[in-house]
Amino acid sequence: MEMFGVIERAFEMERASGRLTKAVEGWSRNGALGDARTLEDLIQRCRGPVAGSRDQKDSIHVTLCRKACHEPRDEMAGVVLCWLFLPGLSALLRAFSARSNVDQEDLFAELLTGFWEAAARVKPHSRYVARYLLLGARRRARRALRQAERAASAEVSHAVDASATTSIEELSDVSFARALGEGLIDRRQVELLLATRSTIGEVAARYELSLAAAQQARHRARQRLAHWLKDL
Repeated sequence: MEMFGVIERAFEMERASGRLTKAVEGWSRNGALGDARTLEDLIQRCRGPVAGSRDQKDSIHVTLCRKACHEPRDEMAGVVLCWLFLPGLSALLRAFSARSNVDQEDLFAELLTGFWEAAARVKPHSRYVARYLLLGARRRARRALRQAERAASAEVSHAVDASATTSIEELSDVSFARALGEGLIDRRQVELLLATRSTIGEVAARYELSLAAAQQARHRARQRLAHWLKDL
């Protein structure tokens, strides 16, 4: 995916230029990176096959978050921090993509936004920082998916309502009376059919129905009317 490539290339470019090496050496002078002294030490502590302790990782992650997100912002800290968490962000992307049709680029952008929002809230003595950052990414992506699902549901609901309204409007007064006379629908169903989203609750209460039952009854009446209209 393009965004993964952008992050990887930025890291490798800064690494090759020597800027990352110099930056890490500067951060390590006051012990902010624990016992990590070089870029390779930092990578080994955070992503190596035998990673450092949680305290070591927390120390490194806190330093990177604080330097990347607070003035004066350190661009190199942001490059390293984002690169370190690519495996975790990638795993989240795969998990969300498996149950969503949202574009992967859009979804990864939401994950990154949540990640950086969490990074900006990291305190000097925060613990379990890695978990906190990925949780921030997960929550942001989950919120975006819920919003997308609600938007899609609203579009479907609007389309169904528009279709049903058209069917009802096709009935002349005589045809409506005929539908009533033939027992296709009753007075309660007429009120439900004519109710709006804001008034269906009142109609449901009048007939001692739950809102869900009223909506189901209206849906069944709409289906009967739609089939009946085709035969007219």
